[in-house]
Amino acid sequence: GPLPAKAVENAPASISFTYINPLYADVITEADLTPPRQPGVSTYEAQKYVTTIEEAGQVIRDGMKERQETIVVYYQMPQESYSEADFKATLGQIADHALVHTGVPTEGDYLSWQYGGWECSGEAQRGEADGVAVYLWTITYTYTYYTTADQEQKMDEAVEALLEDLGVSSATDYQKLCAIYDYICANVTYDHTNLNDDSYKLKYTAYAALMNGTAVCQGYAVLLYRLALELGVDARLIPGTASNGEPHGWNIARLHDLYYDLDSTWDAGETDYDYFLKCDANFTGHTRSEEYATETFYAEYPMSGKDFVPAADDTTCTAHNYKGKVTTEASCTEKGVKTYTCTICGDTYTEDIPATEHSWDDGTVTKEPTETETGIRTYTCTVCKATKTEDIPVKEHTHSYTAVVTDPTCTEQGYTTYTCACSYSYKDDYVDALGHDLGNPTYDSSTKTHTYACSRCDYTETEDCTFDEGKVITEATEDAPGVKEYTCSVCGGIYTEEFAYVPPEAASVRRIYGKTRYDTAMAIADELKNELGIETFNTIVVASGANFPDALAGSYLAIQKDAPILLTENDENSKINGNILNYIDKNLHSDGMVYILGGTASVSKTFADGLEEAGIAYKRLSGKNRYDTSLKILEEAGLNGKEILVCTGENYADALSVSAVNKPILLVNAKEKKLTDAQKKYLEALGDGYTFYIVGGTGAVSAELEEALAAYGSVERISGKGRHETSVAVAEKFFGDVDCATLAYSMNYPDGLCGGPLAYKLGAPLLLVKSDSEAPAAEYVKENNIKRGIVFGGTAGITDEAARTVFGLPEDAEISKRNA
Repeated sequence: GPLPAKAVENAPASISFTYINPLYADVITEADLTPPRQPGVSTYEAQKYVTTIEEAGQVIRDGMKERQETIVVYYQMPQESYSEADFKATLGQIADHALVHTGVPTEGDYLSWQYGGWECSGEAQRGEADGVAVYLWTITYTYTYYTTADQEQKMDEAVEALLEDLGVSSATDYQKLCAIYDYICANVTYDHTNLNDDSYKLKYTAYAALMNGTAVCQGYAVLLYRLALELGVDARLIPGTASNGEPHGWNIARLHDLYYDLDSTWDAGETDYDYFLKCDANFTGHTRSEEYATETFYAEYPMSGKDFVPAADDTTCTAHNYKGKVTTEASCTEKGVKTYTCTICGDTYTEDIPATEHSWDDGTVTKEPTETETGIRTYTCTVCKATKTEDIPVKEHTHSYTAVVTDPTCTEQGYTTYTCACSYSYKDDYVDALGHDLGNPTYDSSTKTHTYACSRCDYTETEDCTFDEGKVITEATEDAPGVKEYTCSVCGGIYTEEFAYVPPEAASVRRIYGKTRYDTAMAIADELKNELGIETFNTIVVASGANFPDALAGSYLAIQKDAPILLTENDENSKINGNILNYIDKNLHSDGMVYILGGTASVSKTFADGLEEAGIAYKRLSGKNRYDTSLKILEEAGLNGKEILVCTGENYADALSVSAVNKPILLVNAKEKKLTDAQKKYLEALGDGYTFYIVGGTGAVSAELEEALAAYGSVERISGKGRHETSVAVAEKFFGDVDCATLAYSMNYPDGLCGGPLAYKLGAPLLLVKSDSEAPAAEYVKENNIKRGIVFGGTAGITDEAARTVFGLPEDAEISKRNA
């Protein structure tokens, strides 16, 4: 929709309205409606305004299908055509248009019959569009539904499964209606239990009919409407009264361009149907509501003058859908039969079921064996009583046997030989071989092996020793080698070995800088581009190079966007700004975006105009103060977890320390010692489960602010004695094993702020340093054995001597430089 050119002033126009679904006017009141909810507040420039009732109705329809309780419509209308009475009528027309019959199964009557009503409120702002004065309405509809979004998702799955089971997608329209009508009448019962319980609204829904198998007439009719439209047969729901004067609902459906009445509620449970595909004259006991009995409605939905009688084409099956059922069970000796019947036309065919196998019992001895004759065991089938027999071997000799035992060895089985007086013999009572009895291994230092020997035979087994990584028993020096002792983890054998002295590896330290802070920012951006392996950036962040507040939270946004931070002068004639614009033009992708942090007092309008002249898209993130700007940046970047960093907005040091952490940064007012109203509203909207890390001591972020934050989640403070120790505390908290560290000058902000995104990409913490305050950073580097480092900015901030001290380099060690 068109957007206004500008806002003129706040408009006095506002309105509220309540609507009860007339289908349920006798069972629902205003008190039953869902209380109105306010949507998130947004400025009107950011919204898409619609200008027609049809467009607004589509917005409502889409929200209702998702079962959204609160639906917001942004509606633009000329001021000259406004009147409160007409606009209230427009609100109803919008809601009515959302419910028009579209032929989509989940729209139209499916929505109309499954909600109780709505409340709406609207507020307008005057504006101008294409030279015409307009009202810009924000209209909030709050709907009360009878089903939830989760229930509708389950309904979608159940409908899909049912239609697949019915298998009538290729049938005629008449056969489709027969299938779904038969299903509903056979599977849904009338909900007499909840009939008089007005609080139980689910009884009016297709969900109750399909999922629970019980509903009142509306549930029957809505389900038939949904299934018919899913199968491509047009249908409508008709409200009215039954012969007893009670409210009632039924359906009409189209066959061969004419419509017929159907009432699955009154035919439910019956085998012969009295209310299926009837003309109005033979559809006794049903009186339509007035709006469904008009000439206009009948013109759009022409009714047949007689009951529907299917022709041959209506009952011809074009694609059979067979369901199988066992009609003759298979036996042990006889085949069974399975009969398949088409669910559409009743055609049948059969297939054989193989005979089952006999299930024999454990058998009964019917003839005992003797020493000279076999016996007989007889088995009976437990199913068909058939029998079979098998021989039982003759009895063993009853003579006196002598036994001779052969003992087992390490490799051979033992056994007993039984010999009869008649010379017959056999072996039995076998005993497993003993296996080798291998004791403790014996170590051989000459071959570094150990050997196992069997205690019962001459078998031996030799294997290489498994030595540990060794331990130093004598350290190596420049004058003499060291000695390391290795021990076998199996036999405990030991050997020693000398190792040579290796000088410790020196750290590799680079400096990235330019002639000015602006040049340094571009040099850091080039290094980030190399680390990302790209030719151009998709996003670039621009902040003031002369003041810090608006830029403090910018490092998190830059990291989220894989973007560098560039600095500008607030001077309309600045040559530096011309260099920055030139850099952006060459290093930003053609469809990239520039974020400007802060208002025109921080980054000038002239600079923004330069971007626009160059055809570069940009977005300015600013608020009425530094704390509002911090929230604007958070809203644009979004949250990447449930952890938020909290820093003072009155100083830059603590925010610099966390610029490489990649967590949202919230700036707070250390002077006021309380959260702003906007911050409270933002934090309330987050929900539960958040952790707030306060960076710095109570001198930076007071105990009062810590207590205020505790109302929104858990709070943990990260601090040291000063900014230098605090930056180390941040590194220890948020960085694990690291092999690189970056240094920024602790007494100014630009170089460190611009270096944060690069430090994050390198997986390196950002440590604050100045001459005579190197100790905290140096101790951290030493404890973590860090051998790579980057210094942001020139030697006017961090001297080469200070950098060497941090990284433990000798006085003559060279620090390589990357100049802008």
